[in-house]
Amino acid sequence: MAEHMQALKSQMQNYFPDISKQHSWIQHPFANHTEDVIAGLTNKEQDSLVDLSCDSSLKLIFSEKTLNQFWLHVSNEYPDLANKAIMLLMPFATTYMCEVGFSVLVTLKTKYRNALCTLWNLISVLN
Repeated sequence: MAEHMQALKSQMQNYFPDISKQHSWIQHPFANHTEDVIAGLTNKEQDSLVDLSCDSSLKLIFSEKTLNQFWLHVSNEYPDLANKAIMLLMPFATTYMCEVGFSVLVTLKTKYRNALCTLWNLISVLN
C-alpha cells in the first residue's frame, strides 16, 4: 500500500509540478530576482523580465488583473516570457479538453451499445 501511494505521489508530481523558486518570477514579476530565480530563463527572457519589471504602467495593470490575464495582456510586448508563464500557469486546459473528449466518447459508445442490445433483444423476440 505504501509503495502504491509513493508511486501515485510521484506521478502526481510529474503531471502537476510545484511552481518552484525558479519560477517565482511568474507570480511576482516586479520583485527583485536572485540568480537562482532567473537561472531557467534565456538571456533574451532575462532582459525581457528586467524591462517588464521596470515598467510602472504594467505594475498598475498587474495589480488590477488576475495572474493569467496579466500574462495574456503582456504577450504581445514580451511574447517569449509570456508564453513560458502561460504554459506553466495553464496545464489544465489541455487536460480538460482530453477529459471532455473522452467523456463524450464513452457516452456515445455506451449509448450505441445499449441500442445494439435492444436491437438483438427485439430480433430474438420476433424469431
